Amino acid sequence: MAVVTMSNRQRVLELIGETFKSKGVPFDEVAELIDKHLDLVLAQHENASEEQQANLVIQSVAQWAAQHPVVASIADDTNAKTRILFLGNSLTFENNVPRILHLLLENAAQKGDIEPGFKIAMVIQAGLTLEQHWKYEVAANVLKQAGPWDIVVLQEQSARPVEEPAKMFDYGQEFAGLIRSAGAKPVIFGTWAMSNQPGDQTQISWACSTLANLANADLIPVGDCWTKAKQIAPSINLYKDLIHPSPEGSYLAACCFYAVLTGKSPVGLSAQIPDAEEKLTITLNASVASQLQSIAADLLRKTDND
Repeated sequence: MAVVTMSNRQRVLELIGETFKSKGVPFDEVAELIDKHLDLVLAQHENASEEQQANLVIQSVAQWAAQHPVVASIADDTNAKTRILFLGNSLTFENNVPRILHLLLENAAQKGDIEPGFKIAMVIQAGLTLEQHWKYEVAANVLKQAGPWDIVVLQEQSARPVEEPAKMFDYGQEFAGLIRSAGAKPVIFGTWAMSNQPGDQTQISWACSTLANLANADLIPVGDCWTKAKQIAPSINLYKDLIHPSPEGSYLAACCFYAVLTGKSPVGLSAQIPDAEEKLTITLNASVASQLQSIAADLLRKTDND
């Protein structure tokens, strides 16, 4: 009978880490996840070689993770003053919008603009809708058990506002009720249209605004800011592909969150974003960052005029 040695177990851990790193999906408690899948693979394939078992574990974990939300901690300061949980999919974790927001918050705290101390996490998986997040219950468990939270951001799957807004409204309101019962405030992530379907932005903005009203939630109109950026700074490419954000697109999103959540302008703050390995940071072109910061700062002027 083939067995899994400690060295093989470590290699499996490394390979799984590489697999998920390549997908841009960080997740916690990897070792525990591997153990569960190792048990299953060994029970079903006890006569396979170590290499075959390792490959089967990777496939099993990858298949599981492709269908389940993943929890990732961005910051967990002791005695955090600001505690934010993001629920979403690749529009949130591409370039790690919560991490960019954390960099902005840290920079503002260093300047004395806001109080230091932040707890930020996200529950994410590629392509998930709010309906799927609700049914998987991972987000609900993190909301209830890993808090307390001050703000919980709801990001709907990109097609839902256009194709099935009623379901977006239903599950958004379900989450909003759960969020308030946990003592937190719901916030709606207003997303953007596909690059080849800009006309959908009107419907998307309407759906996000409607959900915010129905759920008595704040709205971060990132999609509207993207529209403005494309009008006044068309040379800045906000898209990585048809729907996912470029680093500049994610930076603009984070600046919008900073402006609305703090009530302060992001102008003059850090232009840093996480690098591809999520270990270091890279700095955006200063002129580009300044333009994106100013666009987000206009949200404050709009709020003042409302």
